[in-house]
Amino acid sequence: MEKKSNKGLIALIILLTILVLGLGTYVAYDKFLRPSETKSETKKDTDKKDTSVSKKDSTKPIVYDENTSQYEKVPIINIDSVDADRLNKKIKDFAGTRDTYDENFTINYDFYENTDVLSIIVKSTTPGASVYYVSANINTKTGKEVTNKDLIEKKNINESDFNAKVFGAYEKNLEDTGALDTAKSQKDYTGHSSVYEGTQNKIKNTKLDDFDMYLNSNGELCVVAEVYVIAGPEKNFYIYNLDTNTREK
Repeated sequence: MEKKSNKGLIALIILLTILVLGLGTYVAYDKFLRPSETKSETKKDTDKKDTSVSKKDSTKPIVYDENTSQYEKVPIINIDSVDADRLNKKIKDFAGTRDTYDENFTINYDFYENTDVLSIIVKSTTPGASVYYVSANINTKTGKEVTNKDLIEKKNINESDFNAKVFGAYEKNLEDTGALDTAKSQKDYTGHSSVYEGTQNKIKNTKLDDFDMYLNSNGELCVVAEVYVIAGPEKNFYIYNLDTNTREK
């Protein structure tokens, strides 16, 4: 009888040990593993939330215009950041160089949002039909300026190839409009052999940061280039779409 009793006691001890170990494992899982899952889920939920930078004026849209006259609409980037302030000053200074009292003078703008990039292109038309542009690009998530280098990298364009691509779009536009031969034969006013050569030298020698550029409504890269023209003013500014290799109208 004593042997049977010892065997029963040993079996009971083993069973209790298993139960204690099982309970300990469950408690450890519940206390340490489950909270980590909750944290992971919370982080995912946080990532999904809107992380846009705050507006300076919560009652107004991301871009609004400040009407200083009936001929002038100057856009304001409604983002609370140092870069937004600097870009707003750049736009305001551009508008301030124009004679806003001339009824033939206008300033207007367009803006486009592509994922986290806000692009603004401001157009100034003078009484003599010359057109000038200034652009601004900013990240709506960080409030940081999106530079020209950032934009061409988005399009997988090497900086060393950029100027040639802009000139290629200019040349193709001349071909498409049947004006290439005229541009190559007509002299410009600066001593170049032709309007074509003058524009080629101008685009070739313009630094990347000196171009105005933006992403349009289709997310295509558009670049403002100074070109010598066949008729009208000596030169003007045209916009070329590097995605479609055409001139923007």
